[in-house]
Amino acid sequence: MTATETITRELSLEERITRLEDIHEINNLKAKYVEACDNDHDPVAFSELFAEDGSWEGPGHGKYTGRENIKKFIEEIRGDYLWCAHYLIRPWIEISESGTEATAEWYAHIYEVVKDENGNELSELAFARYYDTLSKIDGKWYLQTVRAESSRLWEMGKDWIRA
Repeated sequence: MTATETITRELSLEERITRLEDIHEINNLKAKYVEACDNDHDPVAFSELFAEDGSWEGPGHGKYTGRENIKKFIEEIRGDYLWCAHYLIRPWIEISESGTEATAEWYAHIYEVVKDENGNELSELAFARYYDTLSKIDGKWYLQTVRAESSRLWEMGKDWIRA
């Protein structure tokens, strides 16, 4: 059964509470994800949120599998992101019947100052969507896969962040 399939039996009160706690933990995990991005793209904090065999995929960056490869990727790109602020909205989280897998989606508004190919600063607003799968390993939730998709990217002008 996948996390998006409907649970066909009635859940006990204890199971319902566990699911609510799991949803809360998954929301907190994603909050830690964006905090690692917004905190100078901290490669250690970022990579530790993933399962050992987890993967991250994003437009213009490719796909990285395994915690160590994800960490190296973040180390490589962190100098290109001078400042970020991620705002996540409309979480959609589904827990599998087993309670050990989940799927989740978030819309994101990402304000950022990045370096272009010539080293110039660009202020941007990105509209994105995250599609995640998660695994509960030894009682703790980890990102199994993260796939980011951009829908819009708007250059905001050079001085908006200094105002």
